[in-house]
Amino acid sequence: LTGGGTTMVRAAGQPRYETYYAVLSMVLNIGLTVGLAPSFGLAGIIAANVAGSAYFLVLFHRRFAMPWFKTMGDWLWRLLLATLAACLGVWIAQTVQPAGGRLIGLAFLALDASIYLAVFAVALSGLDFWTDRDTAVFRRIGLKVVPVRRQPL
Repeated sequence: LTGGGTTMVRAAGQPRYETYYAVLSMVLNIGLTVGLAPSFGLAGIIAANVAGSAYFLVLFHRRFAMPWFKTMGDWLWRLLLATLAACLGVWIAQTVQPAGGRLIGLAFLALDASIYLAVFAVALSGLDFWTDRDTAVFRRIGLKVVPVRRQPL
């Protein structure tokens, strides 16, 4: 989420915002990782990274006077909802999967991945996530797509 923004502040001749982000992220990463990792494991480490990125995004949107929902929220809520639906689909599938050996486990892993991707793609399509540009790429690689009703930002 921060890659495009850091490039824009560099191009605008204001790399200090990227520096603020980098230094704060480093401090948060070290501090929160040491504090949260023992109790929360990987989730604590991810929280440290998210905190630094959120700080930069707030700085970036204030500096360029970009409305938050129009640039981030309009697509992000769709992505999060589709991700939750896909995770729920996999969770439901896992509740009925029997225990087995490595080969059975590998087969169920492939099944879970397929369920995740299918639910994710269908949910994104149902939420009008895809832009005309996205659907053009899908058509070019041979995927059948539903027409888009929403225009890109």
